[in-house]
Amino acid sequence: MRKTVYKWFWVWQFDKEEKWLNEMAARGLALSSMHFIKYIFEETEPGEYQVRLELLDNSPNHPESERYIRFIEETGGEQVASWINWVYFRKKTADGPFELFSDNSSRIKMLNRVLSLLTTRGVMCLLAGGYNLFLYFLRNAKDSEKTKGNGKGRPAFRIKKYTKKNRHLPYRCTG
Repeated sequence: MRKTVYKWFWVWQFDKEEKWLNEMAARGLALSSMHFIKYIFEETEPGEYQVRLELLDNSPNHPESERYIRFIEETGGEQVASWINWVYFRKKTADGPFELFSDNSSRIKMLNRVLSLLTTRGVMCLLAGGYNLFLYFLRNAKDSEKTKGNGKGRPAFRIKKYTKKNRHLPYRCTG
């Protein structure tokens, strides 16, 4: 039987996501597929699998990444899903402990990849936001020139209310 769960994790919450996936595996629901916020689990024996995830330098289809994934599979791990540069592995608990990071320096490299991802996305968002603000103020500056008025403190365009003269429309713009 399959179970689908929709759950949101921020990129910096990968430890929390990994912990949640291992809790699901301990309950007998092993990750079988994943896409963005959609996790698909299959029923297994409770605690049969351990799950680990890692952010790769390149996409999973890159030759260097494929070599790394093959190495993990040779040690008994299995790639069950990938999304962008994130790769999800599982390994049977009976085959022994499952760690992707052999020392602190490899863990730090992964954390630096996460930081780099956040930094580039943050800079892109700030640039897009700054460009939108620039366009907003540019547009409003042009609009304010159009409505500077006729020197009497009134805008050049104003809405007149309904009268007998202009009864075809309840409101009408005049210039």
